[in-house]
Amino acid sequence: MFHRGSFLLATPNDVLAEDVLELMQRFNVARRVSDMDQLPRRLDETDRWAGVMIDMSGVERQSLPVLRQLRESNPLIPMLALTARFEPALVNFCQRTRIEIACTPICPENIESFLRRALTHQRVSHGRVADFVEHLAQGRQLTPRESLLMTYALGDESRADILRR
Repeated sequence: MFHRGSFLLATPNDVLAEDVLELMQRFNVARRVSDMDQLPRRLDETDRWAGVMIDMSGVERQSLPVLRQLRESNPLIPMLALTARFEPALVNFCQRTRIEIACTPICPENIESFLRRALTHQRVSHGRVADFVEHLAQGRQLTPRESLLMTYALGDESRADILRR
């Protein structure tokens, strides 16, 4: 069963998966695909993904074609490419296509920041509101729950609905 806001991690690396999935599960349901060839099919299983993280070490030789295919078929899903090698072609492609990029070994703060932004953008259709919530969350050191409630409050949720959450 999928939940609104589920995250998908694509990595063949068990150690990286353990660390990242632990962070992802603090925010919402997290799934993993370890066979990179299965990633496009897994993404097509549902339209409820809040965000996707892709370990580029699993597709180093073909990283740009893989990312291009994923972005073309999923233009709105927030994506984060995890890489140990910063190649100009990869960095430039990610910038052009709105794919965030981070170094491995991972920095938990970077992963958590991506997860917050992905959830915020999923719940708020207006990008400026989402950016404001992210800015407020960082400046005031809001917890994920507080950020989520702020997102609901600034979105089109009624007060009664917010109280039920």
